[in-house]
Amino acid sequence: ARTFLMQTAILDRLNGPLCDALTGRNDGDSLLRHLEAANLFVIPLDADRRWYRYHQLFADLLRNQLTRSQPDLIPQLHRRASLWFEAQGDIPAAVEHALEDADLSLVTRLIEEHAMPKLYKGEVSIVVGWFDRLPEAALETAPMLCINKAWALVLERRNPRWEEVRLALQDAQ
Repeated sequence: ARTFLMQTAILDRLNGPLCDALTGRNDGDSLLRHLEAANLFVIPLDADRRWYRYHQLFADLLRNQLTRSQPDLIPQLHRRASLWFEAQGDIPAAVEHALEDADLSLVTRLIEEHAMPKLYKGEVSIVVGWFDRLPEAALETAPMLCINKAWALVLERRNPRWEEVRLALQDAQ
């Protein structure tokens, strides 16, 4: 159970299938229900008890233990979470975990595929946030990503960053 807890501590919200995807187990649902019934720092997020989160201090403790004991596993766990969220259609969560994984090919693919649809839906701040966290190196070989960034910055209502728009279009060339 300790390994399960540490490996799933990277998640802000968790459910059985997501935990199974991260840990390679197939008992995530029953473990989460058991942890909740035993009052072990697991908090349900919905009435159906499909989604949970760990108490913040408990999650911090688990993350620290994971960082100390298996730091090389953390990017793999974020990658698994990213791919799981993408398969479920939760693209913002998929991108967040891909950014944590620091795998530029995964995060670049996700943003290239989903930035424009998000912009069409008016979710400009989400897309701008992705680009604000995206390493500049990701833009060097991805002209469409540069164009998506320029569009996101132009559509940003509060204060378009025109110099960044110009640089993104220049990078696209």
